Amino acid sequence: PAKRRDKKDQDFFKEDKVQKNEEIADQRSKEENSKTKNMRVKINVGGRIFETYTETLCKYPQTRLGQMFSPKSFKINSIPCEDPDHQFFFDRDPRIFEVILNYYRTGRLIVPEWMSLESLNEELKFFCIQIKTGDPDNKRISLDLLSLDYKEAVFESSEYRKISRHKLLAEHHSTLIKILDIISQKITKEASRGRSQCDVLFHSPLHYTDFSPNQVFNVISKDEIRELITELLEEKKFEVIPTSEYSKTKTTAIMGLADHVTNYNDPKYFSFTIKW
Repeated sequence: PAKRRDKKDQDFFKEDKVQKNEEIADQRSKEENSKTKNMRVKINVGGRIFETYTETLCKYPQTRLGQMFSPKSFKINSIPCEDPDHQFFFDRDPRIFEVILNYYRTGRLIVPEWMSLESLNEELKFFCIQIKTGDPDNKRISLDLLSLDYKEAVFESSEYRKISRHKLLAEHHSTLIKILDIISQKITKEASRGRSQCDVLFHSPLHYTDFSPNQVFNVISKDEIRELITELLEEKKFEVIPTSEYSKTKTTAIMGLADHVTNYNDPKYFSFTIKW
């Protein structure tokens, strides 16, 4: 009996020691995770330094940065934390990364008008960021939704229209791409603000000081180009209301007419009201 009591005591102390060791390890892990979670890090993107907290990046754990700085994969001892100049380098575009970092901070992808959506899409893919549609707090537009491929509209049109559009697009390919990019950026910008519609206007250089470039306005003035743009947007489930205004001149009193005469050779502007 005495031996059995001694063995029980030994087993008890052994179990107690194991339990205490596990509690100590668990406490250390929590402390380490806490330090990692609130740690400030420097990210060097293409030579430009950005500073943020690991907690900010971990808001989206499925992204490249979220996984990289998660407490499970990122350990505070893995870097010389005493060195305030330690940086994590990415050979990417720093201008676009500024937009991406603000997305981590605010949860909203706010795209400047000058930014190419194609370039933004490439950076989002690299950092494994997927922008969801149907977000209750923000009516965002999927970048895939805005891949307005005018070539598909040409192929699916009638034989007569194919010939007509091929000729038109052969002459104005680069300008049409520019116009579609303007429309895409406008939609993305307004959607990032939580809005569900926007107006895209192209003003005549003859009538406005804030006008569209001559080449752009000349192309958008073509009826078939505007029809093509409307088709592309409607295929993507956007509601499109194209509008326009032409120069109006008063008739003389001698003619006995009081209304206006519209000169269809002198457009003032073309616009698209786009809803989603």
